Formats: sequence, structure tokens, C-alpha cells
Amino acid sequence: MISTILHPRYILLPILISLAACGGTALAAGLVFPAKAKDIEIEITETTKTIPYEFKNESSSPIKIVGMKASCGCTVATLEKKEYASGESGEISIEYKRVANTEKGSNSVLVVTDEEKDNFYTLILRVTQKEGIKLSKRTLDWIVGGSDEPQMVDVTVSEETPFNITGVRTTHDSFEGKLSTVEPQKKYTVTVQPTTCEYPAIGAMRILTDNPSVPPVHILLRVVAKKNSDEE
Repeated sequence: MISTILHPRYILLPILISLAACGGTALAAGLVFPAKAKDIEIEITETTKTIPYEFKNESSSPIKIVGMKASCGCTVATLEKKEYASGESGEISIEYKRVANTEKGSNSVLVVTDEEKDNFYTLILRVTQKEGIKLSKRTLDWIVGGSDEPQMVDVTVSEETPFNITGVRTTHDSFEGKLSTVEPQKKYTVTVQPTTCEYPAIGAMRILTDNPSVPPVHILLRVVAKKNSDEE
């Protein structure tokens, strides 16, 4: 009886051809997300928005999601269950909560599985928040021991959702504010002045409106110590 032993190259060649036809991978491993990064817009009157991230277990074994960690408290990730069989699809829901005084931002969620290797997946959420109120300045600073001269901030109302600015309110009695109307439902001016610059202070001034669905906007107010020349 004659026994024929194939040379290794004749065994490997069909496998290599098959791998090339499949893009170099015999079987995709792990969780496969059609889109790991998404862009969303938050409308003026929206305070939250939920975005789905679909995935499929393309491995030959069950995969368990053991943890999810968001980069910011404004982002919360949830899922219906933790374990997914081979070939099974699932969805991670990421809820974004509006952040005050922020127009654009990027958050991430780290997904960890029980796979032996390559068990980390990063989901990206790029956010653009439409603003009902635009400020010419978001922070006003005075120097301890310096002048308490008033400073002004121009306030512009979005044309998409017209409303009135009705007043201002400070969170600290070290500051006083006054609202002036330039053009109703369009342009306003806020004048702010510290009651004293003798010592450091920090506070905020809230812009009040007649539309409760418009998220609040604040101006940060500070009386700060002057930096030494060697610290600048």
C-alpha cells in the first residue's frame, strides 16, 4: 500500500486563497458594530436624546457584556440583556443629557466583554447642541484689589424659537446684574458688576425667559487673584 503525504504548501494554499477571498479573515471575531461613532443634533427645546448602537456577535461562542463606562455623567448606556449567543444581534442605547453652556462635544462609552482578548469596544457620540440663547461672553472676570467696573454681555435669541428674555438672577450676592432690551425676542444686553473686589468670589448669573422649555443659560462670574509674573 502506497501512502501519499502532501507537502504543507498544498495544504496551506487553499486556506490562504479562501482567506484572501474573505478579505483576510476566515471568521470575524467578537461584537461587530456597523457604526461605532455617531453624530447627533440636540434641538433647542430638547433636554435628552437616545441613540441606538446595533451590534452582532460574529464569533462562534457566546459573548457576555460585563461592563460599560461612560466618559461623562451626561451620557448613560443601557442594554436589554448581557449575554448574546453566536450570530445573535443586540443593541446598546446611549442617552445623552444636555450640558449647559456647551455647543459641541464628544463623549465615549467603553464596552467590556468576557472575551479572552480584544474585549474592549469604544463607542463615540459626537454632539452638536442647538442654542436658544447665544452669549457674547460666557465668563466675566475681575481682579482682587482692582476696579469693580461693570462688564456687559450681548444676548441673542435664536430665530428658530423666538421668546423673550425676562430678567437675570445671580447665585451669589457678591454680584449684581441688570437686563436691557435692545430688540424684543431678538437682542438684549446684560450688565454685571461685583459689589466688591476686596476678596475672591465666584458665582453665576442665570438668563431668565418666558419659555420654560428652553434650557437655562448661565454666565460665570469671578473675582480672582492676580497671577504673579512668574506664574503667567
